[in-house]
Amino acid sequence: MSLFIGKYYTISEASKYVNADLSTLRRWEYEGRVKPLRTAGNQRCYTQPCLTACILIKSDTQRKQNFYG
Repeated sequence: MSLFIGKYYTISEASKYVNADLSTLRRWEYEGRVKPLRTAGNQRCYTQPCLTACILIKSDTQRKQNFYG
């Protein structure tokens, strides 16, 4: 049971919200950077705190790319 009460986002909704590719969100999960919830059907389910983490990861990644060229 989840203690978070709020909206849940599908991976496609999360992708649009974060402005990142679906494969990028899957890779971040595989790398352990984010941990979306899973439905009974094993579909990814993103919460607002998870989306915030994705935005921070994306900005950090872009900052490093700009720094290293």
